[in-house]
Amino acid sequence: MTRSPSTAGTQTIEALAAHVTEATISLIGSSQELAFRQSDRTRSLQSELSEKAAQLGDAMVDTLAGIGRANLDIALTFNQLAVIGAGVCWRESFRFNQALLDKGLATGLRMLETRSAEELIAAQTDYLKDSVDQTLAESAKIYELVVKVADAALAPLGARTANTVTPFARTKAA
Repeated sequence: MTRSPSTAGTQTIEALAAHVTEATISLIGSSQELAFRQSDRTRSLQSELSEKAAQLGDAMVDTLAGIGRANLDIALTFNQLAVIGAGVCWRESFRFNQALLDKGLATGLRMLETRSAEELIAAQTDYLKDSVDQTLAESAKIYELVVKVADAALAPLGARTANTVTPFARTKAA
């Protein structure tokens, strides 16, 4: 018994539809996996930055704990510079996070407007690449800010230490 041409055509269309559905599901799964990996990478970088900031904070606290009443002016200067610097770092961090949210929203809207799998993949690829590049650049920028803040805040303490240690070393050597 032979099949009618319409039955064969219907089966071909159903097979094609099943293949397209399977490919779409696979594409969506791959896209989600890439997004999760990007999210994990971003969290890792933020965690690393937080750890470095915590270490810097610990060092600042230890330094402040060793300063006596005679060095109050230096401690106040240190404190002011550290607080101002922390504010600069936080503002930069919040600005960056807002930019990432805006970029994610724009990318989501772009993905909704795609007309093919290639456009969807291109949109996701551009987003992931830009996100990684921006995250790495921002991490480096914030790290540089933290270093500048630490240098500025610790400079008066270093000068005071140099003024104290040098005469003491000369006295001991004589």
